[in-house]
Amino acid sequence: MLVGTAAAAALTVAGAGNAAADPVIDAYVQAATAACESQGYTYDAGQAATGYRPATVQCGNARMLSIAFVPVADGTPCTILDGINPREGIAAAGVCR
Repeated sequence: MLVGTAAAAALTVAGAGNAAADPVIDAYVQAATAACESQGYTYDAGQAATGYRPATVQCGNARMLSIAFVPVADGTPCTILDGINPREGIAAAGVCR
């Protein structure tokens, strides 16, 4: 009985984590999706789940079996990889500054 209770509690916690969306990641996914679609590609939102938000996103086209790297819109919050500690930046011309 105790094992079943622990499993139910774990599922509740996992479900609660999915319900609380991060607005920064949501905004980034929207910007990345728009950037990819503007070039005829699609964006896999799972890429943003890592927490790393580059200024240039990897877009795919399943029918053409191709990928492309497309910059997100200027002003989109992004991640700067600075050694061990990533920093927040703003995308400008495909670069996170």
